[in-house]
Amino acid sequence: MRQFILTALMMIVNNYNTNNMKNFHPYNGTTEKSNVANQIQTKKRHILTLIYISLILFLPKNILAQESTILKINGERDTFSQEIESLQQINADELSSLLFNINPTAYIESESIKITADDGRPVSKIIIQDAESIEVLKTNDTRLQKVKLIQIKLKDVSELSQPLDFSTLENTNRLKYIYLQCSFNCTDTDIKSYITETAPGTVILYSNSTPL
Repeated sequence: MRQFILTALMMIVNNYNTNNMKNFHPYNGTTEKSNVANQIQTKKRHILTLIYISLILFLPKNILAQESTILKINGERDTFSQEIESLQQINADELSSLLFNINPTAYIESESIKITADDGRPVSKIIIQDAESIEVLKTNDTRLQKVKLIQIKLKDVSELSQPLDFSTLENTNRLKYIYLQCSFNCTDTDIKSYITETAPGTVILYSNSTPL
């Protein structure tokens, strides 16, 4: 989308440049031609600057940002390493440990938080038992500042109708991974519509508990 807009704007600039070049008269002097050419280049730079500013101000953040990676997994440790082979940008050992090993975890259910971390290690994982409790993450809780993985359990397809914008959530500065456990058949398209914005490079995993 962004590339399409940039291409269209560049075509406008090039068309502007071409039309101005027509102002060159074959009998104009070299100095006059040089002055006109310099004026065209200056105006062209001004237009490019305005285009750049317009992109920053008016394009949606999710267009400007690097797209998140979305990957379907089956949620089993035995096949996980093969399923993420294509994701070269992630730390496979770290992600596998967060998903399948015992970590300091915050369990959120019925809008309350229960933390299992009695060894002094910071909470690295959040498990949200019901979609309604996601609202809890909009409050600032210093105990969750180093969370790397958020796991959300979706029980019904109707829950996808309430898009989730992670830019509105607190304590997600270090978030790298989002894992959606669907108790129904969901698709990449469903996930893209449900999670509308994340930090650049965030990896989104999802699994279905029922076969296709």
